[in-house]
Amino acid sequence: MSFDSDDAYVPDPPSFAIFFLLKAGEPANWVRLWSGEGDYELPADGTDTTGGLYQGLGFPVGLPSISQAINGAASSLEFTLSGVDATAIAMAGVDRETVNNSLLYVGIVDLDEHQAPLTACDWLLEAQAGKPRTSRVGQGEGALRTITLPASTDFYDRNLAAVAFWSPTGQRARSPDDTFFDQIPAISAGMIIQWPA
Repeated sequence: MSFDSDDAYVPDPPSFAIFFLLKAGEPANWVRLWSGEGDYELPADGTDTTGGLYQGLGFPVGLPSISQAINGAASSLEFTLSGVDATAIAMAGVDRETVNNSLLYVGIVDLDEHQAPLTACDWLLEAQAGKPRTSRVGQGEGALRTITLPASTDFYDRNLAAVAFWSPTGQRARSPDDTFFDQIPAISAGMIIQWPA
């Protein structure tokens, strides 16, 4: 299909909506956003234990970094909103300590051709939020303000620190009576190439 002008092009509406839940502070104050227009009432479930009204961002969201985090290709990501007003910037500054270390969830709801929900929210990502950062480019009315929220998805609980080497010593640090990795040194015997040859 061709058009005489770009003005005649209407993109297909998205077949899904993305939901963001930031558990900062009390459940009544949790931040609830979604990628669509207007407000969306989401019922309580195992993740959003109280349910609530999700405020619409007003535009479709496609975030490739979410895909990387869900699939394990990335252990950290950033959510950025540009073009926000000075009030949003001030709010981000006030709540920085409350937001820091809060749990952040990202979910998805499938939509039909009329943008009606087909499924309940499927929470795909759990992360730990860092302190939000704000920035401004330009002055006065022409300033472009941005809020960025960093998040970590991998080993954010200090009790789950990553093990550097799968070795008898490394495993004993985690579990003193576990001998599962005791034969690892034998596997690599004769496979180490001396350099220079």
